[in-house]
Amino acid sequence: RTAPKRKILDEATAQWNKKMDDLKGTHDEMDRKRDEELEATCHVCNDGETTHENPIVFCDCCDMSTHLSCYNIKGPLPQDEWYCRPCSK
Repeated sequence: RTAPKRKILDEATAQWNKKMDDLKGTHDEMDRKRDEELEATCHVCNDGETTHENPIVFCDCCDMSTHLSCYNIKGPLPQDEWYCRPCSK
């Protein structure tokens, strides 16, 4: 009688462990992306300094980073996806 309960418990534990591994992977990826953004340099001027008026943006396709002014992006910071010129073609 305890064998079916043990099997259910083992399956539940395995599912829980998989979910925890998946979440850890997600958090690791978010940490890696944040670290990359903190260390980002503009591919145009090779400077990593940003200001509120001139932040660095990242292409959502190739991850190329550039200051708004270096890439001649006018207007407000892109809120949705942004693509560099080669990726937008």
